[in-house]
Amino acid sequence: MRAFLFDMDGTLVDSMMAHYHAWHGFLENHGFDVTIEELKQFIGKANDVIVPYFWDGLDDAEIQKIGDAKEIFYRENYAAQGALVPGVVEFLEEVKAAGIATAVCTSANKANMDFTLGLHSLQQYFDVMLCVEDVTHPKPNAEMYEKAASLLEVDASDCIVFEDSSSGIEAAANARMDMVLLTTSLPAETKTSHPHIMHAIDSYKSASELLTVRNK
Repeated sequence: MRAFLFDMDGTLVDSMMAHYHAWHGFLENHGFDVTIEELKQFIGKANDVIVPYFWDGLDDAEIQKIGDAKEIFYRENYAAQGALVPGVVEFLEEVKAAGIATAVCTSANKANMDFTLGLHSLQQYFDVMLCVEDVTHPKPNAEMYEKAASLLEVDASDCIVFEDSSSGIEAAANARMDMVLLTTSLPAETKTSHPHIMHAIDSYKSASELLTVRNK
């Protein structure tokens, strides 16, 4: 059996600008002067990486508390701004019809994952749904993709990852999985420097050919 493993923000839902604006507003409310461009370095990274960049000397509980507060701010003010990546629902329907196993593997917390997938009625398309609370080591560590493969009972060599961020690209490489790059966050040229990226696409509108693509 084959499996397709999908990141969420920027891969299923074009939501990265909404996250940038949420972080910008949240940080501004806490007295930080930060630009959207500065925030782009954190694409695909978990809050336990982002929060300590701005707040020094926090313990894990304090980092969690601030990260959770930001995500509440995001859901209340910006989450509805994210639109589905064009063609994603039709592609997921084709994937399921083809008997390909599926997973969501997101650096978002469970509240954000449930909110986003529920908002767009996407849960029905996934056999496994993993978020940052489900792993000890988030992306770019391989753990999330390796756990998804284990739960789906497939080998890494039979998995294709769909990602949009540098952190996700590294996580797929660390898991020894081939991948498809969504160019919502990075340019298509990124593919040339990462041999495990098989294709770069800007939407799923013409992605049906990926159903028959074999791993490298």
